[in-house]
Amino acid sequence: MSDRFTITVGERTFVCSEGRVTTELNKPDTASGTVAANDLAERGADWAGPAHASIEGDDVMHGRVIEAEPRENGSVALSLRGATMLDESLLPPMVVQQIDGREIVYLAAREAGFAPEDINIHGLAEAVAFEPLWVLAPVRGLSVRREVKVGVVELVDGDAGREMLRRFVPPLAAQFSDPLASVGAFARVAVPAKYLYDAEREGLGLIDDATAWLTTRLRYSWSHGPDQRLEPYERATTLVLVERLPGVAVFPVEGAGRRWWRDTTFAHRERYVELAPDARWLATPMPTEVSPSDRQALVALRRAVVARDPVQRVVALWEAIEFYVGDRSPEAQFTDAEVKGAIDRAREGLTGAKAERVGNLLRNLLNSWPILARFEQVLDAEGVPYTDEDRRRIKGLRTSRTRAVHGAQAGPSHDEIDQAVGLMSRALSTRWCSRAES
Repeated sequence: MSDRFTITVGERTFVCSEGRVTTELNKPDTASGTVAANDLAERGADWAGPAHASIEGDDVMHGRVIEAEPRENGSVALSLRGATMLDESLLPPMVVQQIDGREIVYLAAREAGFAPEDINIHGLAEAVAFEPLWVLAPVRGLSVRREVKVGVVELVDGDAGREMLRRFVPPLAAQFSDPLASVGAFARVAVPAKYLYDAEREGLGLIDDATAWLTTRLRYSWSHGPDQRLEPYERATTLVLVERLPGVAVFPVEGAGRRWWRDTTFAHRERYVELAPDARWLATPMPTEVSPSDRQALVALRRAVVARDPVQRVVALWEAIEFYVGDRSPEAQFTDAEVKGAIDRAREGLTGAKAERVGNLLRNLLNSWPILARFEQVLDAEGVPYTDEDRRRIKGLRTSRTRAVHGAQAGPSHDEIDQAVGLMSRALSTRWCSRAES
């Protein structure tokens, strides 16, 4: 191909030799090329970022690097593939009845991580109606004799929930129905939506809110209730965990219509890494004694990897970063005398509690640094390679965390979180490698 065959990964663009793009019917696009040694000699690259291949400046495919293979001469052979999100995700077992096949395509795309605005399925919008849909899920930890409302969610007894599932004709197969035979309660909520998937996501979120609230409320142990009346206490009740069980049904509130039952257990491909004594994964030796802060960073980082909710993932990511940074900060900008002088000037005209508050505030803040600055300082001090794109991404994820903590809508993307997790892998690996060499 042309000498101007380039592969862009994240913020880096490489002019590649041996460039090749392949497009086949019903198969993802692929591309490959070799990055010269001198392009990586001074500055590395993060292969996990979004990638695209171009010829003379025109993009010919978008995807991800699936393999980067170093060669003896220092060059790196890259292989790219498109549609990796669809290939890397799996749909759990499900039953569909009277559903337009295109809605299943929409489901697969959303489960793979595509945003609604990035999905264009010809004719789907006209094929389905906006309507109120029941979202029904089994619940553990409750026995319900008659309908109980918690927020917008209705809790019904097991028989009532199983009766609702009789709308499935033919009935649900034993693999789905047998685990529900002994369930004591179901949660249901009506959600107006166009697509079953969107109703399911919103409905399950509302059900999870209700079960989390009940689990929280059951742990109330104060002698007086919020209404100031004496409240009974039973230790056994505080040990009950109310949670949603696997499986969800979505179907119209009125009439038969389209419907599905899905297993909500996270589905993923079984993947293995061959770990030999000389495997490169062990090239950064794990310390025989892991510090408490590093141990907590690893635990939090694992949660950031395995959690499905993006807000929970970003919160866990920042826990990992805070444990990694510890109490390290850049050097103080103000001397003790300067801090005292600033406090004295600020307290002029103030007395009592106001003067004390101003003093405490300035004393605590003048030489304190935000976590972003402290994180960068530790990365620099430990020689961890990172890019402007890493800095922008981490700052954006900090904003997402802050918005979530303060009750605002936060929408961090799984892709951004995955790349930030990669940065933390780099940081901890670099730390442990330097300790092994010292």
